Amino acid sequence: MNSPLLALAITLASLGDPVPELVTKTYDLSAAAPKLTGHAAERVVPRLDINRDHEGPPEQFSATDEIADWLFGTFEAEFEYEGRAFEIVGGGRVRITATPAVHKEIAGVLGFLEQSLQHTAVLRVDWIERPDGAPLLPSFVPLAEADQIVAAGQKPRTAQVQLAPGCAHTLVAARELELLVDYNVEIAQAATIADPIIHSFEIGRRSVWVGSSTRGGVQLAAFVSDSELQGAVQETTIALGGVLTTERGAQQLDDRASVQSLAVAQHVLAFNLFVPEGQAAVIEVGSDLESARSRRALVIRPSGTRKDPIASHTFNGGKSRLQIVDGTFCVTPEVRSEWDPNWLSPRSLRDLFNDGHSQSVELSSGDTSLFESSFEAFANRLNKEGNQRNLRSIGPWALVRDVGESLSEPLSMSFPSLAAVETPSSAGLSLTLRRGPRALAVWSTPIVAGGSAVFSIGGEQFAVRDADVEVAQMAATMDPHVGSRIDGILGDLHCSRAQDGSWSIAIRTRAHVLTGAAQSIDAGSVAKIPVELATAEELTLSERVVLGAPGGARKIVLGSGGELQLELELR
Repeated sequence: MNSPLLALAITLASLGDPVPELVTKTYDLSAAAPKLTGHAAERVVPRLDINRDHEGPPEQFSATDEIADWLFGTFEAEFEYEGRAFEIVGGGRVRITATPAVHKEIAGVLGFLEQSLQHTAVLRVDWIERPDGAPLLPSFVPLAEADQIVAAGQKPRTAQVQLAPGCAHTLVAARELELLVDYNVEIAQAATIADPIIHSFEIGRRSVWVGSSTRGGVQLAAFVSDSELQGAVQETTIALGGVLTTERGAQQLDDRASVQSLAVAQHVLAFNLFVPEGQAAVIEVGSDLESARSRRALVIRPSGTRKDPIASHTFNGGKSRLQIVDGTFCVTPEVRSEWDPNWLSPRSLRDLFNDGHSQSVELSSGDTSLFESSFEAFANRLNKEGNQRNLRSIGPWALVRDVGESLSEPLSMSFPSLAAVETPSSAGLSLTLRRGPRALAVWSTPIVAGGSAVFSIGGEQFAVRDADVEVAQMAATMDPHVGSRIDGILGDLHCSRAQDGSWSIAIRTRAHVLTGAAQSIDAGSVAKIPVELATAEELTLSERVVLGAPGGARKIVLGSGGELQLELELR
C-alpha cells in the first residue's frame, strides 16, 4: 500500500474515535488550604506600657501553593494529554482544563482536603465572676456540673474556639481607652515646648489558643489576659517649670498641662492544659491587694465531635488513595517563657520595666519533625512492591498518595507514633500568696505532666513616676516620665510526674506587694510635677518542690512566717 492510501486509511479510522469533551474550571484552594501561624507571642508584663506595639493576631501563612503542587502531582498523568492544562492564576486559585470525569475526581479530592485540613476540635470557653471568699472550685468537673458553675457565676461571657493544627486562634473582647499620658519635651537654644502623647490602653479580655485532639481529650497551649479598670481615670495638673532667659533676665513660663493615669486589676496566664473527654477544666484566679481586687473563673470544655487523626480517600476506580495524618495528635503544644534575666534580681521592678524590659511568652503547636521522620519510615515499610508512593508534609500534617493495581492496607492507629500516645497525666494545683492569714493572690489551675505555665496576678498602675531636667543655652524645663507599677506576683513553673505518682514543680516567682497607697509629692522647686512613690514587700523564690509522693505532703509553704509566703497545694 503506498503512503497516500495509508494516510487516508488512518484518517478514516480516526474519524470513528470519539473526541473527548474538555471543560475548563477555576478552583479556589483557599477553602482546603490550612491557615498556619507557627507560633504566637504575647506580653505578660507590663501590659500598661506606651513603649510597645499593640498586639495583633499572629501572622498567617496560607498553604495554597502546597495544595496546588500536591493536586497537580496527583493528576499529573492526565495533563500529559493534548489540550489538558493546569494553571496557577494567583489568589489561591488554579484553572484546570480536563475531562468531566477528571473534574469529578478533582472535586472529590478537594472536598476531602477541605474536611481533613480544617479544625479538629471545638472548645467552649466561659468567663464568670466569683464572689470574694468563696471556696476554690475543683480543677476538673463533669460537663453537667460545668453548666451549674457557669449558671451560678456572675456576668457570664461565652466564646467558641475552633482548634486547627498549626494555627493560633486569637479572641479579643475589650475596649480601648485613649488617654493623654505624657509629654515629649523639646528644648532648643531659647525655646521649649511640650508635645502631648496620646496612648490607647486595652481593657478587657484577650486570649490565644493553640491545640488539637489527642488520645482521651484535647491538649492546649493558651494565653489569657483579663483586665478590669479599678476606679476612675485620674487627671493631674502639672507645671513643667519652664524658664527662659532673655535680655530682661530669667522668665518663668506658664506651662501648666494635664496628664491622665489609670489602675487595673490584671490577671495574665499562659499555660499547658489537657481537657479529658466528658469533663471541663476550671481555672480560677483572684487578688485582694491595695491596688486590685478581682475574682474570676474560666471554664473550658470540648464541644462537638472530635476528629480522628487519620483520614483516607480512595478514587480513580480504587487505584489511587490519599491519606492524611495529623501530627499534632502525638506532639504536645508548647508554652515558652522569655524572661529578662534581671527579673529575679533585687533590682526594683519599677526600674526594670521603665527601662523597657518586659516578660513575654510564646505559644506553638509543638515540633512535629520527629513525627514526620518516623512516619515516613513506617509508611514506606507498608508500601507494596510495584505501587507508587509519594509522601509530603503540609504544616503539621503528613500526606500519603498511593497509586497501584493493588493498594496496601490503609494506615491506622497502629502506626507506632500514634499507638504510643498515652492519655496525658493531669492534676489540680493551687498557688496562694499570703501575708499572715490574708490571701493576697490566688491561682487554681489544672496541670499536665511535661507542661509549663507563666502567670502574673494582681494589679498594674500607670502614672508619672519620675522627672528629668532638660537644659539648653538659654532655656530649661522639666520632662515627666511615666511608667507601670506592678502590685502582685509573677513567675513561671514547669510540672513533671515521677514513676511513683508524685509531682515535681519547678517554680520561679517574685512577689511585689504594695504596703499602702502611693504617696504623691511634687518633683522640683519651680516645677509642680506630682510623682507617686510607694513602698512594697518582696518575696523572691526559685525552688523545686515535690508534692503527692506516697506518704508525702500535698501542700507546702515557702517563705518566712509573719512575712509574705507562697502556699502550693496539689488538689
